[in-house]
Amino acid sequence: MTMILIGFLFLLFQCNLSIGDAVIGLLPSFVGYFLILAGLDELIVENKQLALLRPWVIGMGLCTGVQYAAALFGFTTTTPLLDVMIALVESALCYWIIHRIIAGIAEIEYRLGVTLMAERLKTWWIWMVFLMTCIYVFLFLGPALSLVLAIGYFVIAILFLVAFHKTSLLFRARPR
Repeated sequence: MTMILIGFLFLLFQCNLSIGDAVIGLLPSFVGYFLILAGLDELIVENKQLALLRPWVIGMGLCTGVQYAAALFGFTTTTPLLDVMIALVESALCYWIIHRIIAGIAEIEYRLGVTLMAERLKTWWIWMVFLMTCIYVFLFLGPALSLVLAIGYFVIAILFLVAFHKTSLLFRARPR
């Protein structure tokens, strides 16, 4: 689950360096998706349903990889609204994938009768989705408030990653 944790780090924190028209993502999403893909095998051993996520993770990895390459070479859409729509769809799929992983962990927790803190992960996930939704809404209504919300999101995402790390430690310590 360490690979999934590192993959989440790449997905939840976007750091970009802009040079002219080119944008270099320092934590590219496509790397995160392929790290998650590599880490899914460990969970699939305990929950075969998680194998259904593979095509979605691969698809998102390929889509975000193409976006990364386009931004790197300065190719962008000319419509800011289209950029926002693409980001919304990408965010929705990203959070859906994270939700499915958390649900898979909850099923493992229930089946094995061990504590993996799935409820805590779900709570932090709900907060992340709520804050990200508010950020998108306030991008149009009041960009200054979006910045405050982004700081809140950053804190919640860190708490989510800390909780996921604890979950991965509990998963490793589970009876086999």
